[in-house]
Amino acid sequence: PRALLVDMGRENKTDRLGRNLHRHEVKDRRIARKDARESAAVDKAKRAQSTAADLDDIDKALRELENERAQLKGVETQLLPVGENPKARVNASLVDHPLQKDELVMFGGAYYDGQREFVYDDLLVYNIKKCQWRRIVARTAPAPRCGHSAAVRPALGGQMFLFGGEYVSRTGANFKHYGDLWVFNFTENAWEELESNPSVSGKPPSPRSGHRMVFVQGPPPRLIIFGGFFDNARGTPRYFNDVHILDLGSYTWTELAFPTTAMVPEPRSATQMCAGFDGQSFTIFGGYSVKRVKTGADRGQIHSDVWSCSWVESDERWIWTRLRP
Repeated sequence: PRALLVDMGRENKTDRLGRNLHRHEVKDRRIARKDARESAAVDKAKRAQSTAADLDDIDKALRELENERAQLKGVETQLLPVGENPKARVNASLVDHPLQKDELVMFGGAYYDGQREFVYDDLLVYNIKKCQWRRIVARTAPAPRCGHSAAVRPALGGQMFLFGGEYVSRTGANFKHYGDLWVFNFTENAWEELESNPSVSGKPPSPRSGHRMVFVQGPPPRLIIFGGFFDNARGTPRYFNDVHILDLGSYTWTELAFPTTAMVPEPRSATQMCAGFDGQSFTIFGGYSVKRVKTGADRGQIHSDVWSCSWVESDERWIWTRLRP
């Protein structure tokens, strides 16, 4: 019996040591989890402060620009020396002049020099024969932006429409997306914001960048916008595959509705888009999107499919058709 009691005592001591060790392990894990939560909270607070500072920086920069524009008197045209190019940039819009076959029209864009981001609001016209740019500066004009889309039509003396885009903070980490629509009238060399024009009705597309817009002759003449993305720097960007049409006869916005069983393109930005010669269709190719995978990581996807969207008179609706896989 005595030996038995001694053995039982040894077992109890071992159990106590094990329990104490377990308690210390649990305590260490709790401390580690607490430290991780506190570290995550600090990181989150720092990111929030950085985001708030970036957004304040955006608002400040746009206010300063408005003050600079207020000093302008009407519209100014500045000729650049022959052979001199505008500042380097990406994600600007470049379209044919609606009336002059030897001219191209560029607006906006952005440039990162390795330290900060620059976003432009200049309207530049390039004369191909003369190899010369001219800059048109107006008191009333769209805010600086990149990732927008532009389209032209020759009617009414020539017009260029511009929708959406984004302003990038100096750090390049935060964005202000636009959902405004502007038109530049070439006969008057003047911009007009249509977003606040009472003649425009219907629900316009949501703010976005990387979308595409084309002009189709119709009848009726229309602007068609497809896709794009919205990024608030708080998670995976949201990509779109919606189609919005602005009837330029009635100036009414309409978002196309497709049956839930219909085949439609996946959401994307940066696609290539062109209007059909029939005046009642458009075609897209490729594009880019980001998806959240099961691991919680974001995965980029480059698309290589071709789709056409056409107005079918007999059905009185628009229909998507996949042309190539």
